[in-house]
Amino acid sequence: ASLAIWLDADDASTITLNGSNVSQWDDKSGNGNHVAQGAAAVQPAYTLNNLNNKPGITSTGSALLESLSNIAWNFDISSFATVCNFASVDAYEMLFQLTSPTEGGSTDFLFFRRNQSFNTIDFNSSSTGLGELSSDAAVYTGRYERNIARNTSVNGAVFTGTPSGAFTGQVSNARFSILGPSNPFAGSLNEIILCKNYLPDADRQKLEGYLAWKWGLEANLPAGHPYKSTPPTA
Repeated sequence: ASLAIWLDADDASTITLNGSNVSQWDDKSGNGNHVAQGAAAVQPAYTLNNLNNKPGITSTGSALLESLSNIAWNFDISSFATVCNFASVDAYEMLFQLTSPTEGGSTDFLFFRRNQSFNTIDFNSSSTGLGELSSDAAVYTGRYERNIARNTSVNGAVFTGTPSGAFTGQVSNARFSILGPSNPFAGSLNEIILCKNYLPDADRQKLEGYLAWKWGLEANLPAGHPYKSTPPTA
């Protein structure tokens, strides 16, 4: 019920191409939160055999897809799951971000990125990162609830941190972008899911299992993970 954004590179019906580049990527959540880019120079590429014979959206660090309209969002609580590969090693690469620059008197910010200083990953800011960056494509998740919890998982291994941020809560004018615009992302993105709640562990693990088995990464799940041997069922 909290599903807000779902972008799936393996569903060709959601991809609008300009040659071999992506001009629009449609949201499968049913909420119409599509992302697009009209400028050909900053459109990402659509690569057919990107990860285990499945397609991906790829960028060398100059691409950007942005939401077509404002999104209602509560910045105090969010979760996400994604399969991606951070290719660069010399930048604070931003995979996605949600911003609301006008409500509440300051910029609200939700993001997932590579932390250049520690070669880790950050979800909603951390001085040292919340999990070691994978050198290959990986299943990442993140969950945040203001003043309660903040954590990530890398291929099913959970890392925790201190909740932070002084957000305004619910806004009506959030903007969603992937692959930038600040600290542009270089690498590949295969699938990303954002939810408007803090996912319980059982739901987080189901998403990890779904993504791992779909994208051929199930061997990377840790021993003891409920979906190490078999994928989740609906």
